[in-house]
Amino acid sequence: MVPQKVIMDYSDYGWAVFLDKVGEHRAAKDILLKHKEKDQFYYNKLGEFERVNYDKSLYYFKKGERIDPAEPVIIKNMGKTYFFLFFKTKKNSDIENAKKYFKRYLKTDKTDFFVNYLYGESLKFTGEITKGVEYLINAYQINPSSRILKEIISIKLSLKDYFWIILKYKQFKLFDYLSEKELDKILEFIERLKIKTTDKDYDKIKQFVNAVKPNGNLNILKKLIIINFKNKNYSKVVNIYRKNKKLFEETKPPSIVRFYLFSLYYSENYYELSKEINKRFRENPDSAFLKYLLSRYYYRLGYKKLPFIFIRNIEKPSFISDEFYNDYKTLVKIRYWLAEKDRNKLKNILTRVMKSGKIKKSSLLLKINILKAALFINEERVIKNLLKENNRYFKIIYLCNNSKSDDILRYIESNKREATVVLNELINNGRIGILNDILKKIDKQTLKPEQYDFFTGRYYELSGKYKKAYKYYEKTIDKNSSLSYLNYYTYFSLQHNFKIKHKEEIIDKFIKEGKTAAVYDTLGLLLLKANQKRKGEKYLLKAYIFTPEDKLIKMHLADYYYSIENYKKALYFYKKSFEGECFTDEYNQNRERIKKRVKELKKMDFNIDNYYGLYSVKIYSQGKVNPLRLKIKYDGNHLLLSFYHFPMTKMADIYTNGDTYFINYREKRFYEGRFSGILENIIGIDINKDDILNLFGIKAGINFIPYKEIEINSYKKGFPEKIEIKGENIRIRIKLLKFNIKRKIIIKQPNTDNFNEVFDAMEVIGE
Repeated sequence: MVPQKVIMDYSDYGWAVFLDKVGEHRAAKDILLKHKEKDQFYYNKLGEFERVNYDKSLYYFKKGERIDPAEPVIIKNMGKTYFFLFFKTKKNSDIENAKKYFKRYLKTDKTDFFVNYLYGESLKFTGEITKGVEYLINAYQINPSSRILKEIISIKLSLKDYFWIILKYKQFKLFDYLSEKELDKILEFIERLKIKTTDKDYDKIKQFVNAVKPNGNLNILKKLIIINFKNKNYSKVVNIYRKNKKLFEETKPPSIVRFYLFSLYYSENYYELSKEINKRFRENPDSAFLKYLLSRYYYRLGYKKLPFIFIRNIEKPSFISDEFYNDYKTLVKIRYWLAEKDRNKLKNILTRVMKSGKIKKSSLLLKINILKAALFINEERVIKNLLKENNRYFKIIYLCNNSKSDDILRYIESNKREATVVLNELINNGRIGILNDILKKIDKQTLKPEQYDFFTGRYYELSGKYKKAYKYYEKTIDKNSSLSYLNYYTYFSLQHNFKIKHKEEIIDKFIKEGKTAAVYDTLGLLLLKANQKRKGEKYLLKAYIFTPEDKLIKMHLADYYYSIENYKKALYFYKKSFEGECFTDEYNQNRERIKKRVKELKKMDFNIDNYYGLYSVKIYSQGKVNPLRLKIKYDGNHLLLSFYHFPMTKMADIYTNGDTYFINYREKRFYEGRFSGILENIIGIDINKDDILNLFGIKAGINFIPYKEIEINSYKKGFPEKIEIKGENIRIRIKLLKFNIKRKIIIKQPNTDNFNEVFDAMEVIGE
């Protein structure tokens, strides 16, 4: 029995709460009723006692609200009571009141799980589903362990609403519950959005797109590529394509390859782009898209003729606007005919441009080239129209083409930031005397010290004074060892046989940082000069992959193969070097030499006569070293192998039981049979087939097909310099001591024995 004593003021309230907690609800209520005029706290508690009697509960809460209308606890309880009362009365007024009180409460406390949940449910009942889901997601975020998420997923929302709700929240759990079909549609919705990087939702959209896990779904992958491409997230496009390359190569979805290749182009990943374009170009040489992209690629790299060569005879790709395509084609035509110095063609182009009235609407790049063409053919009307625009680029081009050195110098002194642009333009126009005059008079502080040295070196180089040029290029890299300066200095030194300073450091820097065709080419030549022939060849081939149309790179490769007596490859690259373009006159200066060499090589037969390699062999086993001498000789048909104190053995004889392993270098083929163990007995260790092939200079790792003939793609001159073979308890080191090669070079004579049988009189004379 609870003692019946009355405690005044708030102590009564505390006593009532205690009684309520121990189950004496009636006694607690009686105490509170004695003080019902005292405070809203009493009415709040009285209202809570009426847990099922919502009308009476509401009566007490309203009394409490009149005493203190701003009390959050009363506001919250009013909302809850109206909400549950609605299920009894089904009156719209009750649910509207519930919403009103929940909204008021959330202004004071947004973190209340229950109020967010009930407010969301209230909004759902009144048809405000999208808004209701927002508050349900709020409740879920406050308490992720609740089961609300399943309820949210069960609500039928439009995909548009789903998407915008998702964007409002940092967690993307709702996104995980979407089916692939729903996700596909949301991505389609995003794809259609015209949203800019400055828009407030851009980062959230990007976050959403990055969170998508396509799981091999082709439609979703395609949409992800398109969305990222539209948002200029090119590296993401490239990564998606790389990860799913096999799927894309098999299904060949339209336009996806285009987005991938253009992403490589815009992200300046030129090495991968060149490999991909050329691989596809070999498969589909008539593709208008690939020709267009090759044109853009070579334009970006700075070539003048190649962009036009690739675009001149193609139909406009459907994805390019007519206006852009026509402007681009006009641009590459002007650059091409300027390089060819064809006045008539340039005059025709400018006449058409003037008649169309497109000069004012043209891009800045096109206008610059129109001005250069107009200056070349003295088209005064075009020059005056463009100079009226008062553009600084136009002014520089005009100055460097026509003006005297004092006028150009005054312009540089008043526009110091543009000094290097002006000096480069003078070099492009061949005005070397004016360049020298300006360099003598210019205030040294206008240019950086390394810039002054570099342009002085350029003047001496163009004047044919190579020793002086070399000194200034040397000064340049002492002051600034940037990649571009180092590359220029190194290539110039190689070209004119000057000593290269800091050779090892330059090689390291080029390998780590120099991802351009020009640097790969220079690096290849530098490594060849340092007698690192394999590495040198590797980087020359990389340069060739980068820009297979560059004549100079092909000439460098041909010269290398000629120097190592690989005449077949030398002939191939000399012939290829007649196609394409190069930046400098170096190729043209060598053109006659190349022609003579091609004639010489065409008369040769490239069969190997014989060669041999003498090796030292050291076998390390159980702490002992067993030294041997090994001689491997090629006699025109067979490889012959002998260890000192062992007889010379044909490779064909190493195998028994009728199965042989035989290499014929003349035909570039080998045959595989069963391995017997004779060689193991000689050396004293198990050796596998790959080790043998490595020993004879053939790349290992081929999947051998027993008893079948397999073609060797290439053979090397001689054998590797070093080989190391490891077993469980033994190690062998093989080192080349001496190498000798003799090639059988046969001059081909024209065969006229059966001339009369091949041609009759009518075939020779013609009808």
